[in-house]
Amino acid sequence: MCDRSLCQVVFFLPLGKAYSYGIPSHLESRVEVGCRVRAPLGSRREVGVVVALGGEAPEGVKDLEDVLDNEPVFSRSLLDLTRWASRYYLEPWGLYLKAALPPSLRQGKAPSFPKERWVVWQGRGREKPTPRQKELLDKLKPLGRVPLKIVISDWGFGRDVVGRLAAKGWVALEEVEEEMPLSFTLAPRKDPLSLTPEQKGAYDRVVRSLGTFAPFLLHGVTGSGKTELYFQWGELCLQQGKGLLVLIPEISLTPQYIKRFTARFGREVAVLHSGLTARERLQEWLRIRDGRARVVLGTRSALFAPLEPLGLIVVDEEHDTSFKQEESPRYNARDLAVVRARLEGCPVVLASATPSLESYRNAMGGRYGLLELPRRIGGTLPRVEVVDMTGEKALFSRVFVEGLRETLEAGGQALILLNRRGYAPFLLCSSCGQALKCPNCDITLTYHREPLLLRCHYCGHTRLPVDRCPECRGEMRPLGVGIQRVAQEIQALFPGVRIGRMDRDALKGRRAHWEVLGALERGEIQILLGTQMVAKGHHYPRISFVGVVLADVGLHIPDFRAAERTFQLLTQVVGRAGRGGQGQAVIQTYMPSHPAVVYAARQDFLGFVREELERRKALGYPPFSHMARVLFTGTRREKVEEAASGVAEKLRGRAGRLEILGPAPAPLARLKNRYRWHILVRGKGRRDILALLGTLPQRVGSVKIQIDMDPYGVM
Repeated sequence: MCDRSLCQVVFFLPLGKAYSYGIPSHLESRVEVGCRVRAPLGSRREVGVVVALGGEAPEGVKDLEDVLDNEPVFSRSLLDLTRWASRYYLEPWGLYLKAALPPSLRQGKAPSFPKERWVVWQGRGREKPTPRQKELLDKLKPLGRVPLKIVISDWGFGRDVVGRLAAKGWVALEEVEEEMPLSFTLAPRKDPLSLTPEQKGAYDRVVRSLGTFAPFLLHGVTGSGKTELYFQWGELCLQQGKGLLVLIPEISLTPQYIKRFTARFGREVAVLHSGLTARERLQEWLRIRDGRARVVLGTRSALFAPLEPLGLIVVDEEHDTSFKQEESPRYNARDLAVVRARLEGCPVVLASATPSLESYRNAMGGRYGLLELPRRIGGTLPRVEVVDMTGEKALFSRVFVEGLRETLEAGGQALILLNRRGYAPFLLCSSCGQALKCPNCDITLTYHREPLLLRCHYCGHTRLPVDRCPECRGEMRPLGVGIQRVAQEIQALFPGVRIGRMDRDALKGRRAHWEVLGALERGEIQILLGTQMVAKGHHYPRISFVGVVLADVGLHIPDFRAAERTFQLLTQVVGRAGRGGQGQAVIQTYMPSHPAVVYAARQDFLGFVREELERRKALGYPPFSHMARVLFTGTRREKVEEAASGVAEKLRGRAGRLEILGPAPAPLARLKNRYRWHILVRGKGRRDILALLGTLPQRVGSVKIQIDMDPYGVM
């Protein structure tokens, strides 16, 4: 029997169902769908979310202990979105609810702004300020009041400067419970730019769809003015009292995006990404929830921002694999953005210079509206030269070095890409050919010189390098090329040049991205070296030369998307050159005739798509099919193999039209001391795959089973 005094609760735990609880009379008026509650679960008291009222009363039903919110922290549409994700990605609903909230709210704490100290302009002081103190006052005066943290971390003034100004009466320090926007900036407001005819056509089509669900693919070449469209769409949304949600793929893009968005929207901008502290995430979440910030900029988790009502969602660089979360709870933020837009009844724009094949085929088939920006604004596409390195003995070709030298002599800046960390991929014995491997993973240890060590980039294991082989005592030598070696050799070729690096090893600290990109913008860096993160979305008009070292490094990965990813990476990085005029790019490769290289050099997206789609269709890979990966992991190899074989046999008995590939050892057959086998399930219909895999257990004995719908990698 259905009873209004019952409710259904989902906890922030990997549990497979909602639990029924009674609602005590003194709490009945406060319980709403979307509110957090505290309730007994076994011998513990846990925090969860009310997802429904009523339901069947099981025998011995327990009562809620407390209601933690005066108003819901989840809207109905966000509850529907997280539930949809749970059902599609076959993971517990509670993990998606957990991913959507700041850490303090998951723990049951009150949703209130943390106290912040602010520096407040007082007008006049008792003593004349020093030049340094006057510099701070000049920045503070137009704003009136600024968070102390911003004065110290962003403006670079010490606490002593602030303290002395306070003692002289020029400023006051106030501690209040108030927001401190992470997007705080002194950048002057920028007015909208005039749109080109192509931009105006794209703008109008989206504007006509505001207020209804309509998915679009915006295919615009690098530098074609996509961001200006986001601004103008966003301004219209704000005028209508609605919000703009913009997803970007990586934190490395955040500094420049924050600067550009706050120059247009000021304090309306909120920022959400994994690099925030728990305190910062809470205050940005509250600014969004309370309607103080209606433009949300962030990485994939920003998809769950409590932005209501929502006017438009934009997914920038929609092709980027960073939108796929590989750890539990798994989801693709790009795909869920389309689902959220449908639930909210608003348009969604997926944008890229190199759209994913899935999105482009959806546009070709009419499922998405296609918006095209075929021309660059304020510059031309760079001249690209491909160098066949099979006959070269040096790391850099003559064309590469000459192009770099001409750029530096002309006062320009250069960007150099090598998508490989460290100094060399491994240490190899020159006598017996043995390479030093990680003791926990089936992977060689990467040789680093800064600092000097060998590191596993999967489990984090490190050890000191050795000069002699542990097996035969032969000489150990670094083999191959990493970004540290590129930096060393560039510095040797151009001793006085100022070089910056952007890779996971070079960027230490929360503000490292800001510092490197700020130095590049100010001209303090002449050459920026980096891995794939330097290829994404950055707009720096002074970069006139782009060099790619080992362009084919990603083509050797055992993955059907290897060619697509290489083409996208090369096209994107080449597009960083020539935004302020004529640019040049040099692509060094041992595979100059590979389609990914050939079409990237031509900046020919359609040519690559036609050829790659033909190949995918012939092999039956997405987007002509759907896939799921079932991964088996455990500490005993024979148990993992046995579990994988048993599950594969059962799946084949119920597969119907689906194809079961495997089981087989994963390409990385052991990671973090766990053996890995996998099965691929492939077929025309997602529903068939979900029905087949939805009944799988989470474990077979000691072997863990993980399901990855629409996998982006099979390593």
